[in-house]
Amino acid sequence: MPFRTRTDLPCPRCGVPLVRYADRDKWRCKRCVGVLLGPAELAVEAPWLLEEAARASTSAQPPCPACAQPMTTIGFENIELDRCDADKVVWFDAAELGLVVEIAHSEADREAELSQLEQQKPLALIQRILADDETP
Repeated sequence: MPFRTRTDLPCPRCGVPLVRYADRDKWRCKRCVGVLLGPAELAVEAPWLLEEAARASTSAQPPCPACAQPMTTIGFENIELDRCDADKVVWFDAAELGLVVEIAHSEADREAELSQLEQQKPLALIQRILADDETP
């Protein structure tokens, strides 16, 4: 049975049944507040993590709620997340999803600022050249 249709997915941390968000590939544990994202939801909420899966670690990990196979560790910044290679789901402990999204957005903001500064360099150079031309 595909994990998306199951209603008995256990939390990989505390074993409590996960609660699914309506019609989404997203589940939450009411006890430890962890979040499980399926591939479709991951592509929306944290697409950059799909690339991190290739650099996964295989140390002892909790079992996947969907298939019970050991999950692998993927890293994002200093955050370790658990991913099932078979089902392509990612487990976020409490507050990790928000932190990962916040870090990604702050990196995007920094890149936008750097890009804007790079675009301003030619303008500053032109202004300096024009200012030099105006000197007697």
